[in-house]
Amino acid sequence: ISREAVVEYQQDRRAATARILTDVEHGMRSCIITAQDHETMTLIHLCCSLYPPERLRLSPEKLFNLNQLLSKLFWRCADSPELSNLRQDLAQYQGALQRAGIPDHDVWMLKQSTAGASLCFAEKLIALLFAIGLGVPLLPLWGPLRVIAYFLAERHRAQALAASSVKVKGMDVVASYKVIVLLVCVPLFNLVYGAIFGLVFRRTLAETLATMLLCICLLPVAYYFSMRQAEKILPLIRQMRTLIIVVVGKVNIWRENERELITQRMNLQFSVRETLLKLGPQTSPAFMEELYSILPKAVLVADIKRLIRKKEDFAPLQMKSLMNNAEEIL
Repeated sequence: ISREAVVEYQQDRRAATARILTDVEHGMRSCIITAQDHETMTLIHLCCSLYPPERLRLSPEKLFNLNQLLSKLFWRCADSPELSNLRQDLAQYQGALQRAGIPDHDVWMLKQSTAGASLCFAEKLIALLFAIGLGVPLLPLWGPLRVIAYFLAERHRAQALAASSVKVKGMDVVASYKVIVLLVCVPLFNLVYGAIFGLVFRRTLAETLATMLLCICLLPVAYYFSMRQAEKILPLIRQMRTLIIVVVGKVNIWRENERELITQRMNLQFSVRETLLKLGPQTSPAFMEELYSILPKAVLVADIKRLIRKKEDFAPLQMKSLMNNAEEIL
């Protein structure tokens, strides 16, 4: 709070309070992403994954800004027919991804040849063994902490939902309560682990106390690195499963389900960009300028040309037959 706000508050409390609350609101809106419901939020995240060129990783700051822009568009143009059609297409694609068990950012793997998929599978296997070697050994130490935090947070979430008429899922309650539980449980568990180590190795009282102190200081850091590696295990397994589909299947000939998924994603990339181009100026005058500051227009134009060239290569056989037999009616 600035000195000017303090002086203004002494002169006119109501106006100063309103100004401070407005500043707080602007600050909150600049660091959060809002949506009408949880389903809309998932569609916004899916749009953010589809908008950039394939396999292009945006920086966290640019990704957050893109999410904010799309959130603003979904609020301002909620009744637009174009946005309604896009929502339906996104929901269908999301359902197809869930049935296939493939996240959107892994669909590119389906385009690989047998040799490329085999090489990528070997790379993922090495990464998986590395993650298991670093993440699993400390799992018995931090695993109980995560289980306890999960069940206590879920119980607290159920109580919060029962006592509230505005909460839908109460995920904010889960996150905050997990932090509180872990702040209490982690030091206690580390003290117990230190005492157990001292008793097992038959140390003196002073050595046991030193071991407990070392456990309190060092184990949280070890937990962090171990959990970071352990969290990579399931995504790597899912990616390897996708690569197995490519390697085992009859590549580029009869992979109809994979071809449909690839083609559906390409069509959605066109739809998302076209919808943003059409509804962006209706959302705010500076929308397109902010959008192109995240991803330059030249990059999008080059990627659209690439998609047009590659689209027919991965079209399902029935669709490709229609493309080859198409007639132009004058």
